[in-house]
Amino acid sequence: MLQLDFIKLVAGLGLPLLSTILGLFVGNIILFDSLLISAVCGYFCYSILAIHPAYCIAAAAVLCLILFLIQHTQIGFWAVAMLLSYCWGFAFAVFAYFISGNSQLWFYSVLISGFIIMLLLHIKANKNSLK
Repeated sequence: MLQLDFIKLVAGLGLPLLSTILGLFVGNIILFDSLLISAVCGYFCYSILAIHPAYCIAAAAVLCLILFLIQHTQIGFWAVAMLLSYCWGFAFAVFAYFISGNSQLWFYSVLISGFIIMLLLHIKANKNSLK
């Protein structure tokens, strides 16, 4: 009985939260990419370089702003969109590779389809931001 209540709680709270996050990701992938990259760089700035957290947060904020602005130029958009679409596709492909029992067919299939889908999401987000 307790497990059923937990499942209802996860379904009632988790699914709307997950759909909200996915909706924000799909609709604002340019902003999401900028935030993700700057957060990762801020983390590595603190953990590997052992720089004071305030400086790392400031550097991450500046990086986020720069990446966001670069993605709103014609050349910057295509350079960043192609690179990040490949990175997203590669991340999905590695996940599929391990899930499928080390199948290279799944790896390359997911890599190509993931790259195309993510590139189309970048193009869609760019068109929406220009309106």
